[in-house]
Amino acid sequence: MNGDRENMEHSYETIEVITKGPVAHIRLQRPERRNALSALMLTELGRAVRALEHLTLSGIVISGAGSAFCAGADIGELHLARVSDDPAAAGRRIALAAKSLLSQIEDSPWPTIACVDGPAVGGGLELALACDTIYATPDSHFALPEPTLGLLPGFGGVRRLVERVGPGLAAEMVLTGRALNGVGAQAHGLATRLAPRDSVLREAVAALSSGPRRSRAATAMARQALRAAVQEDRSTAFAEETRLYGIAFTHQDSDEGIRAFLAKRPPEFSPDDM
Repeated sequence: MNGDRENMEHSYETIEVITKGPVAHIRLQRPERRNALSALMLTELGRAVRALEHLTLSGIVISGAGSAFCAGADIGELHLARVSDDPAAAGRRIALAAKSLLSQIEDSPWPTIACVDGPAVGGGLELALACDTIYATPDSHFALPEPTLGLLPGFGGVRRLVERVGPGLAAEMVLTGRALNGVGAQAHGLATRLAPRDSVLREAVAALSSGPRRSRAATAMARQALRAAVQEDRSTAFAEETRLYGIAFTHQDSDEGIRAFLAKRPPEFSPDDM
């Protein structure tokens, strides 16, 4: 397991993965391009998220190197796709590849926090929205400027933004280009915590690693219940919660957690009980 962690930290070109301690840190590593999402970066992010599923973690933090979290899609690559023989098919391929990655982040067994400092615009905001929560600095900048390129958000961001801030503000951001700084993002529920630049990452790591030990299986099911609560109607969300609650009773971790509580000792959850 430790060897796998060490190997992960040296096998990427566009991202850096740090897996020391219970929280994994994925840093977008294209500061000269403001961490624009290239095809290679999407592929490497997918590889990293898949690899992290097999480690024992308390969470994943995603941040950006340099002065930006992520400036969105790589415009040079979009240009090449636009001038291809079949631009519609090329556009769909780009959108589907990005959607696949962001769904993969949502489906990770580990809680995820996007630490945003500087711009998180276009696909960068869509990436942050795929995380469970966003921690921001006052100098953060959130926007969906795709219509200024003759495009629209295509990585799942419209639906996720509506789920996070409601249809009114989402419409204003998508249709008029309204941007939010860190203070505004927190005020509207887009970001859940505001912290200075020199401490935002530290606060995210502390939030994921502190407190009582949590079951990996129960955490994954709780994230499913949260998604259902946002995406489904009330009765469907209740039904999904009930289904997951029943499944939790079949897991070894629920037996261990209840016995540990009654014995007044810390639980010893199995990392493989999924």
